Amino acid sequence: MLLRGDLYKSMLYAIWCRTSGGSVPLISNKYWSAAMKEAGFDSMTIMQDHYLINRREDFDRYFYDFVPAWLPWLVRRGLGACLALAFVLRRCRVLHMSFQGFALDNTCFWRLESAMLKLAGVKVVAMPFGGDAYKYSEVIDT
Repeated sequence: MLLRGDLYKSMLYAIWCRTSGGSVPLISNKYWSAAMKEAGFDSMTIMQDHYLINRREDFDRYFYDFVPAWLPWLVRRGLGACLALAFVLRRCRVLHMSFQGFALDNTCFWRLESAMLKLAGVKVVAMPFGGDAYKYSEVIDT
């Protein structure tokens, strides 16, 4: 029997954040993952891409890492997203992501992602950023 602490000690940590303009691999994800590792958890960041202001080494894996390098770039990105999702469905117990989704958000199958995560038993922690969050103390009450 797994105790609650044991469940989270063996979790895989994957984050991918995006906006409508494309992926947003926030550098804070690197620090979240490092904090999880420091606390004794298995942790991994999986991103679609990275900004030029970041280094490739800032994140553990990218969608295109799941696909052979000899395939064309667009095929690697599309197929890589599907394979990254399959990887998470098979190996992940807890997935940290934004409200915008993980891998299927730019496809016609985006509505299926949450159902697949639920069927696989993956717990989702939605972490807001940017437009996902608002301080309710700033709302003007009229």
